[in-house]
Amino acid sequence: MRKNPEPKQRVEVQLPEPLVMEASLFLRRNALTGRVAHGEWSTYIERLVRQDLVQRASRVQDSQGE
Repeated sequence: MRKNPEPKQRVEVQLPEPLVMEASLFLRRNALTGRVAHGEWSTYIERLVRQDLVQRASRVQDSQGE
């Protein structure tokens, strides 16, 4: 198991149940319990937030270059 050097902050979010059900189909599951594996939601959401921030920064740079 790898350690991430960045400190983490707990954030609670509420999502529509159908969205959670659909997204959870693509997350890694625990072989014994069948539940979404520990940390999978955090990894998924972190990746989405990072992608969003890159896109937003790109749009800001594009608008400043016009």
